[in-house]
Amino acid sequence: MSAVTAGFVTVLVGFASSAVIVFQAAGAVGATPAQVSSWMLALGVGMGLTCVLLSLRYRAPVVTAWSTPGAALLVTGAAGFTIANPRYVVSKFNDLRPQLLADATKNARATAQQFAADSGAQVGVIRSANQGSIQIFGMDGNDESGPFSPTSTPMKRIRVVSTFEFELR
Repeated sequence: MSAVTAGFVTVLVGFASSAVIVFQAAGAVGATPAQVSSWMLALGVGMGLTCVLLSLRYRAPVVTAWSTPGAALLVTGAAGFTIANPRYVVSKFNDLRPQLLADATKNARATAQQFAADSGAQVGVIRSANQGSIQIFGMDGNDESGPFSPTSTPMKRIRVVSTFEFELR
C-alpha cells in the first residue's frame, strides 16, 4: 500500500470514528442540519490542513485526528447548552413609541367606524384607552418580545396591542 493510501485510510478512520459522537454533541445543543454541516466541514478542513502543514514542516507523516474520549466529553459537557443565536436589540424604541401609538389609535378608530357603520351608529370621542402590550417580531414571524427569546433577524416588526373604548351616537 502506498504512503498516500495509508495516510488517507488513517485520516478516514480517525475522522469517521468520532463523527457519530460529534453528531450526538451537535444534537445535544440543538444544532440545525446546516450548523452541523458547517461544523463538520470546518473540522474536516482544519484536520486536513494540520495534517498537510505539519507533515511538510517536519518532513514526516503527521496525522491529526479527533480523540474519541474528547468527543465523548463534548457530548456530556454540551448537555443543557444550546447554540446561541445572535441578539439583535431594538434601539431608540422610545423615539418610535409616539408614532406607534398614533397609528394604533388611527387603526382603532377606523375599525370602530366600520363596526358603527354596520350597526347604523356613529363613532364619538374616546372614552378610555389602554396601551396594552408592545410585541416585537422577527421577519420570520417569531415573537421576540421576551427578555431571553431568540432573536432571529436584525429587521423587526413591532406590534402595539391597545384597547380603545369609543362613545357611540
